[in-house]
Amino acid sequence: MSRARRFWFVLAAALAVGAPGSVARGADTQAERDLRAEMDKARRELAEAEIQVETAKRRLPPAFDRAQEEKELRRAAQRAELAAIEIEPAGKAEPVASAGTGPSGLEIHRLDVSGTDAYEKIHMFLTGLVLFPRTIDLETLDLRAGPEDTVTLKARLALPVLSPVPRNPPALPAPPAPLSGLGSPTDRAALQRAYEEARANALRAQLAEINGRLLAQRGLLRALRDRDERRRVLFGHALALLTRDMEAQAVALTEVRFDDAVTFKGVTLGGSAPKALKAGFAKAGFPVAEITASPLGRCQSFVARTGFQVQDPPFEAVLGNGLFDAPAPSVCAPERPVSLGQVKARGKTPGDAALTLRLRATEASHVVRVLSELTTQSFVVDADVAGTLGVDVDGVLPDEIFAALGSAGLKVGPGPLRRVSRAGATDAPVHTYTGAPISLSLTRADLVDVLRFFHERTSLPILVPEGLKATATIFGTDVMWDQALDALIASAGLTYVIEGNRIFAGPAAAVAAAGHPGFVDVTRASQATAGDRREWWKSFDFLEKLGPEDLELAGLGRASAGWTAYAFGPSGRLWTLSPGQSLAGASVKSVSSAGVTFDAGGRALEVPFRP
Repeated sequence: MSRARRFWFVLAAALAVGAPGSVARGADTQAERDLRAEMDKARRELAEAEIQVETAKRRLPPAFDRAQEEKELRRAAQRAELAAIEIEPAGKAEPVASAGTGPSGLEIHRLDVSGTDAYEKIHMFLTGLVLFPRTIDLETLDLRAGPEDTVTLKARLALPVLSPVPRNPPALPAPPAPLSGLGSPTDRAALQRAYEEARANALRAQLAEINGRLLAQRGLLRALRDRDERRRVLFGHALALLTRDMEAQAVALTEVRFDDAVTFKGVTLGGSAPKALKAGFAKAGFPVAEITASPLGRCQSFVARTGFQVQDPPFEAVLGNGLFDAPAPSVCAPERPVSLGQVKARGKTPGDAALTLRLRATEASHVVRVLSELTTQSFVVDADVAGTLGVDVDGVLPDEIFAALGSAGLKVGPGPLRRVSRAGATDAPVHTYTGAPISLSLTRADLVDVLRFFHERTSLPILVPEGLKATATIFGTDVMWDQALDALIASAGLTYVIEGNRIFAGPAAAVAAAGHPGFVDVTRASQATAGDRREWWKSFDFLEKLGPEDLELAGLGRASAGWTAYAFGPSGRLWTLSPGQSLAGASVKSVSSAGVTFDAGGRALEVPFRP
């Protein structure tokens, strides 16, 4: 006990016991009653703060144990089936100051965590941090789409621990000057005043001590709550909400950064994309401050800067790579296809029997599809027929168009299922077909998937080499199924044999090998497509999602039914437009030799065709 504190307590005790010529203690003064009431209130507040602090401290270790912290983080990574992660310390421990009170009793240690894997595993790791038995703060996060449907994670975690706080005794009032000549009535009054002052100062000393403890507890509590209330560790949940709400949109992310603010980078398709982006971000808890976009081939690249509003979202699972896709820019700006040239023909056929078709450079398989619609004939297209064609034919018969395709190095075989192949391709042998009629319209579909369809329809076992990669393109109406199967296998450059009731299809050498080693049933054959990869660019493969601003007029055709328009959507799909068709917020009003007129909410929007 300090000299000043000892003086006041001795004086108060002496006066209370009594001394010659002393005065009685008497009742508390108003000042003492006020001090006691204030002290009682401070004690109650201190008790409440101590309870709150003890509750909050349950999520904090008393000291930093790096080995134990790393062990728990690696366990969380294993639970998420995340590939090996790297953990490194980041800087020195940092004491947390409490505003106006000095040290708070809280100390921050930081660890940098990094790794690469599918985003669904990274998501499980990030959301698992919320369930840790100790408080964890996500200070920074960097997620970047990588090759082979992976995402690279770099995160800085703040790990608070308790730290001792030095206790400084409260300042006490200095003792008064010594009293002399005690015994007179005047001196007795002075002694009474000194006695009351001593009692008040003793109460003030106790109050100062209680308030000092209360201030320290509140400082620690504030520091603990500041870390908890930031709740940045919920960022992974918010990204899952964003994935859920935008996975049906034509949007792909290439990078996400989270520090003082959030930055999203990616690509998107469609004229209405920026508006949809802003709404989707805001709904998931990322209010948009700014979105900048720039053209990238048929897409737009974007950078969105947003805030992060903490919320308590329900757990949302994420499959595959979520919204992340590193090759997204290559989807937007694919390699320019080889040009097969311009097909021109002028006929003299009068009336509705004549066909007219004008197309800008269009992929050959799309041209064949248009011819199938205009002529109502069926076609299968060889897999090696690739490149673009320009078409300008007027007043011609179907056979005249087929002959004109020879100028582009293409050959059209006889019906009823016409094979479109390179000019030098060997004609397929002619068979007799008896199967039931089917209708198919497929463009570069996975052949294994197509063969599964035939298996399901016929129950015939169809076997192919494991890992077979081939595509199929067919536009057929009421074609006998065995003829379609025969033509599709041949169009892929493959052959087949029938043994018993089983069909073995594949490269000629593999089919000819005794016992057909390596062949598997198509129901168990692996697909050539990339597993769980989200084909975000196909999100616009629905005409009702497209507005006039999302379409690029590719050409016009006329048959007996009148004029028809053909337009590319954002994903590169060719759409057929005829009067009366509905779009997003508009409809096709009319199609003529000059172009298309849309009805956009009562407003006519004319889109001319420019060859």
